Parts: sequence; C-alpha cells; structure tokens
Amino acid sequence: MAIVSDVIGALLIITLIVHLLTLEETFPLWFWGLLFALFAGGGVGAVFEYKRIFSRNFKIMLQNLKELEELEEVKP
Repeated sequence: MAIVSDVIGALLIITLIVHLLTLEETFPLWFWGLLFALFAGGGVGAVFEYKRIFSRNFKIMLQNLKELEELEEVKP
C-alpha cells in the first residue's frame, strides 16, 4: 500500500507540473477528476498504512503485556 500511495503522490506532482507548464486559464473537467481520484486514492492508502502500523504496534504491546504477566506469576 505504501508503494501505491507513493505512486499516486508522484502522479499528482507530475500532473500539477504539466498543468503549470501549459498555463491554461481554467482547469478542464478531466483535470479536476484526476485530482479528486489522486487525493482520494492517496487518502485511502494513508489510512491503510496507518492502520497497518497501528495494528503492528498493538500486537507488540499485547505481547509485552503477556510477558509482564508471566513475570509476575513467577515472582513468589
């Protein structure tokens, strides 16, 4: 997913550069659609990436809690 969001970001930057080089006065409809699709795709990619990172950190916290409980059981 990180690669997908990077590609979407790169496409957005390339699209903006091409638009600035053409110096059109108004944005055509296809450009607005492309910008919306790129922002939506980037947002979805970012949400999934943060969800993956949070899930991994949560699993590590649960593992540490289990280890701590095992240490408390060993203490007399």
